[in-house]
Amino acid sequence: MGILSEILGKKNTSAVKPAAKLKPYEYDTGDDYFEKLITEEAFPGYTIERNVRPSRYDKSAHPSCYPVTYLFSRGDTPLLAVFVMQTNQYRSMIARGTYKILDDNAIAYIRFFKGYRNDPDYVINRIKEYL
Repeated sequence: MGILSEILGKKNTSAVKPAAKLKPYEYDTGDDYFEKLITEEAFPGYTIERNVRPSRYDKSAHPSCYPVTYLFSRGDTPLLAVFVMQTNQYRSMIARGTYKILDDNAIAYIRFFKGYRNDPDYVINRIKEYL
């Protein structure tokens, strides 16, 4: 029993869990996680396309350029590219090539990193902020 518990007269009832069983984040932020959050129901009025190749906007784009994970459009106008990637990918040449194509076509973009804490409200509100 800890000193504070003794002072307050309460027993320490919390069980100590082995470190291997503790999860670093409340949410599993892999591909399925974002797929469930980023839906047209959550963003009414927008069309959302998945895995859009940069060659759509630049025919000379290298075939290995990083695809846009989610592309938000209104009508025929693309407004926001959302990337879901590993932290070691965002500065790679294949990602930089895609960013340049998006910049050249005046399409804003944001990134979310797999494995980081991406609370649902944070993801949705951040996307809405850029739309």
